[in-house]
Amino acid sequence: MHSKRALSGFEESRSTVLLAAMDSDVRLLEGEVLNLEERARRGDAPAYKSYKIRKRALRILQRELKELRKKDRKARASSSC
Repeated sequence: MHSKRALSGFEESRSTVLLAAMDSDVRLLEGEVLNLEERARRGDAPAYKSYKIRKRALRILQRELKELRKKDRKARASSSC
C-alpha cells in the first residue's frame, strides 16, 4: 500500500517538474520571439524568417503546455477522490 502512495507522489512531482520546465521554455521562447519581431520590424530579413519559425514553435509549445496542464488537473482531481 505504501509503495502505491510513494509512486503516486513521485508521478505528481514528476509532472509538476515537467510542467515547470515547459513553462520556463515557453517564457524563454516568448522573449526570443519578441526580440526577433522587433528586429524584423527594422527590416532584418533573416530575423523575420527566424521569427516566423520560432513563433510557430511557440504556438505549438503553448498548446502542448495547455493540454498537459488540463491532463494534470484531471489526474490530480481523480487521485484526490
